[in-house]
Amino acid sequence: MYFIFYTLECRYQVVKEVGKKVNKWKLTRDPEVAWDVYWTDGMVTVDMLYKMKPYQRINHFPGMYNLSRKSNMCMHLKVLRKAYPKQFQFYPITWVLPAEAGEFKEYYRKVIHIKIHFLINIFNRTKRKSRSLSSSPRPLVKEEGYLSSSTMMRYLRWSILLCRSI
Repeated sequence: MYFIFYTLECRYQVVKEVGKKVNKWKLTRDPEVAWDVYWTDGMVTVDMLYKMKPYQRINHFPGMYNLSRKSNMCMHLKVLRKAYPKQFQFYPITWVLPAEAGEFKEYYRKVIHIKIHFLINIFNRTKRKSRSLSSSPRPLVKEEGYLSSSTMMRYLRWSILLCRSI
């Protein structure tokens, strides 16, 4: 018995190779074939989920976009940090730009004398994604045409352990 792996919307060759060579699945790009596993690089519609048979599996879930985008995940984590401050101190201070650019600039003025770095995830007007690590993000804040999905995160030099007993 083998699984049918539907890969019409999969652009990563490595995913197809793992399905075929490691898992021994039969690959198909034909939407008419009754597939077992569906790999998509895009969003999944509710309609698609309703059409799925009980045995079928897909690599996404509804609302995944809220966690997979750093800016969305940051907003959700901030709400949780506000409600449960002790439990949600495990991630670094993060700002969503341009909405929180003022708050970031205020924070930066307070810590400018300390040698700290920031991890910057930029989606500019052309929707190109770039990442950089900088100890002086000030020029980036002025020059870049940020969309709401850009994030600025205080970089931590040490790893964060979720299990404090280690």
